[in-house]
This record gives sequence, structure tokens and C-alpha cells, in this order.
Amino acid sequence: MAAGIFVIACALLRESSNRILIMASQCGLLLYAIISSVFIFMLIAVGYPTAAAAVVLIVTGIINITFSAIDSCKLLFD
Repeated sequence: MAAGIFVIACALLRESSNRILIMASQCGLLLYAIISSVFIFMLIAVGYPTAAAAVVLIVTGIINITFSAIDSCKLLFD
């Protein structure tokens, strides 16, 4: 529940007019994406899911990090 509140707060702060606040919230979202990907890979390593579930988890983690990195680059070079 705390992770959900953190993500919602960071998403709402991205709409702020303060550039420093926008960058901090984007860093928070990128940190969340990295941590969630670590949990995904730990789940795959320890939980031994079926092949289809493992592929879905890996693709979800990679897409999550990719979109967060793209958004971060857009903010940095804007």
C-alpha cells in the first residue's frame, strides 16, 4: 500500500510547475521501477513460475524500466 501511495504521489508531483519537483518525482518513479524489477527477478529466481509467467514478468519489468528511462531523458533534454 505504501508503494502505491508513493507512486501516486510521484505521478501527481510530475504535473507541478516547479522543475526541481518534477525531476525529483521522476527520479522517484525511476527508483520504483528499478526496485520493482529487482523484486520481479527475485520472484522468478525463487518462485519458479511457469515459462509463460516468467516471460510476462520479465517483459513487464523491462517495459517498466524502459518507459521510466525514456521519460527521464525527455525531462533532462527538454
